[in-house]
Amino acid sequence: MEYVYYHLKTGSFAEKWNTAEIEEYLRDSGLDKEEGKQSYVMFQPFLSVFPLNVNDYENWSEDDYDPAQTNYIVVVSTDDYCSGSFKHEQIEFVLSGLEELLLTEVLEGC
Repeated sequence: MEYVYYHLKTGSFAEKWNTAEIEEYLRDSGLDKEEGKQSYVMFQPFLSVFPLNVNDYENWSEDDYDPAQTNYIVVVSTDDYCSGSFKHEQIEFVLSGLEELLLTEVLEGC
């Protein structure tokens, strides 16, 4: 199974989003918190979302989770947006909702 990586980020490291708001949206969208991790996941189709508070967009780990504030969200999926559109409506719904909630765009690694 191939994975595609996406991210959302604030305009600067000083700008932050409310982590609780993001997590509430993810739960309301049908994602479950992964046991023992700070990420949210949907298995069919696969989507995993990691809200983080980082000091470097290129160098981060799951340890950069902050329950109060987030400035970077890592998204891992089997749905390839590089082709110009999502194949799964559920993934498009979750990611477009995050864009609307956070007033930013999903950026893909393609």
